[in-house]
Amino acid sequence: MFFFVKFGFLLSLYINLKLTNMKRTLLWAFCSLFAIFVSAQQPVDTAVKPDRTEALPNMIRLNYGLGIMTSKFEDVGATYNSSSVATLSLDYEHLWDNGLGFGIHASQNHFSKPNCNVLFVGGSFVATWTTDKGWRWEGALGMGFARNDLEQRDQENGLGLLTILGCTYKLSPHWGIGADLRQLTSIYRKPAGWEGRYGFNHYQLGIGLAYLF
Repeated sequence: MFFFVKFGFLLSLYINLKLTNMKRTLLWAFCSLFAIFVSAQQPVDTAVKPDRTEALPNMIRLNYGLGIMTSKFEDVGATYNSSSVATLSLDYEHLWDNGLGFGIHASQNHFSKPNCNVLFVGGSFVATWTTDKGWRWEGALGMGFARNDLEQRDQENGLGLLTILGCTYKLSPHWGIGADLRQLTSIYRKPAGWEGRYGFNHYQLGIGLAYLF
């Protein structure tokens, strides 16, 4: 802007010295309009750039984890006391201004013994803490529907209980990577003669990609 002010001053001085009154008036008007147009074209950066450390209210996360079953389970006369587990999960979480919120979770959990899957869909209560370094720490307690594919009609559908402890590091204002520890317990109707709770309980460590908005 300083350049245009200086240019206008010199141009007006030249006009006063060299031109007639009519030409001087027309040229002065033209220069004034040109200066207004140029000033209007100067970009004004009023947009607030998102901060990588800002606590955004929504998150979608895709997670993959490996774990181990810690419960006893019986299938077609065989009893299993342990099993490796592979889990693919999808989570959505919404937070309020105080860092508390709710989540919706879906996961497929594959047990190597007895070679079956447990599908879980449910909701949760979520508590989070976001630091000024871009870390988002969280804990969640959830409950929902669990179903296995062992084709035992009386024991296919049950109750699922979910616990999550984890963190996400924001690489940018909207993208992050994270890791968590999860426990999923699925409880089904007991077979005849079974003592204690019947179902799967497993722990897993997982990593995932998160989108925050």
